[in-house]
Amino acid sequence: MERDFSTPSGNSFTVSYANCVERGYNCNFPNKVIVNNANEFSKVCLYDYILGSYKYNYRSSTNFISVDAFGMDCVNNIFL
Repeated sequence: MERDFSTPSGNSFTVSYANCVERGYNCNFPNKVIVNNANEFSKVCLYDYILGSYKYNYRSSTNFISVDAFGMDCVNNIFL
């Protein structure tokens, strides 16, 4: 059975995104959204993004707060 991603469901997750694209040195992700469907996620994917939350919106191991989803990461064409 194929899942319908066009409407919100109980499977939302947090995404923080930057105001830039393909900047490997960027650690600032000031925009946070709760994604409820594929359409919302596709809009976020136009920018560099991370799953989860960080203090001061700055990604670093010491600033990590939480994550509510796991995903495959591609940082500037390098798959992690």
